[in-house]
Order: sequence, then structure tokens, then C-alpha cells
Amino acid sequence: MDSARVWSEYSMKRKEANAQNRRLTLEDLEDSWDRGIPRINTLFQKDRHTRIRQGLASLAVNNYRVDVIAALGGVEGILEHTLLKGTYFPTWEGLFWEKASGFEESMRYKKLTNAQRSGLNQIPNRRFTLWWSPTINRANVYVGFQVQLDLTGIFMHGKIPTLKISLIQIFHAQLEALQIEIVQKETIHPRKSYKMNSSCADILRFSAYKWNVSRPSIVTNL
Repeated sequence: MDSARVWSEYSMKRKEANAQNRRLTLEDLEDSWDRGIPRINTLFQKDRHTRIRQGLASLAVNNYRVDVIAALGGVEGILEHTLLKGTYFPTWEGLFWEKASGFEESMRYKKLTNAQRSGLNQIPNRRFTLWWSPTINRANVYVGFQVQLDLTGIFMHGKIPTLKISLIQIFHAQLEALQIEIVQKETIHPRKSYKMNSSCADILRFSAYKWNVSRPSIVTNL
């Protein structure tokens, strides 16, 4: 029987190791590690740290990152679940959305109160939640009642306070209620204007219909 043979080989190897005043290693038992009843490996306690030889023997750790990205549809497929399309960047290459802004770096070394510092620490969490909000804020991901956010036309599923705050701050002007049909990004000269504070708009919004606007009148004419 294979099990009896494996265990007899193990006893011989253990006697040899004791005679040489050394401990058995994984290389010594590599051929019989997963054989025998009970298994030979039940006599040993595996290292708690992740190693390629132990715990993840069947998994190529070096290729893990590449395999995961490929399984999720590539970088483009992953970014379909983010706010990338709303940023008007033509390509994802060169973007580092996790990178701290200059404001965060400048504030980090200033004298801040505890409340200010805790607020500063919330910025990376809010950035992460907002970036992945198309994936997080879905009925089949976060189960809950569908509610409309105050002052916006956005619907949320369940309570996600971090995302709620970010969306209200961005969309509080109720742009959805204005029924904008086209958003056009203008091609602008990089210098714009050196002398004047005002300049041309980066984005133009065109309404879906013509708004009825009355002629201006003076109070005395009423």
C-alpha cells in the first residue's frame, strides 16, 4: 500500500536526520509531502508568512498581478467601473489618481487642530470612494433603499456617508434638473490670458430646449 511505503520512508529519513544531528527540511519530504494517510504534512506547522513553496505552491505569485488584471478585463475594463470617463482625459496612461494633491502636502506640515488633521486624513478615503462610485453605488453591490440625494438628481442605494458628501458637494447645483443636452469641451490656448483675470470657458453646456426668459424691467415701471 502506498501509504505504508510513504510512512516507512519518512521514518527512515527521520532516523537519518537524527543521526546527522539535523532537522528534516521541506526538500527532504518534497516527494511525499501530500501523500500517505494521514498526510505527511500534518506533522509539520507551516510558516505563517506567504512563500511560493509553502501555502501558495500552485500559484505563481510573480504573475498574480498580471493574471488578476487580465481576468478583470484589462486596465480599460477595470476603468469602465470608475469615474475616468467623467474626467475628460483621453487616455488613462500617466494618470495617478491616488497621488496626494499639492494642497494635502502643504497642509501636512502646518500646525493644525485635531479636527483639521482628521479632516485632512479623510481626503484619501473620499477620493477612493468617489473614484469607484460607479461600482459601489449599485443596487446589486450595496443593498438598501433607493433614495435621492438632497439638492441633486443622483440616486443612491443604501447609506454611504463618504460618497454622499462628495456627490452633494459636486452636484448640489442640480445640473441634471436643467436638462442639459450637450456638454462641449473647448480647445483652449494653454496660455489663455496673462493680463486679464477673466478668460474663455473650458466647458460649454447647451440646453435641451430654449428657456423662457422675460425682458428685464425696472421696479418703477411695474
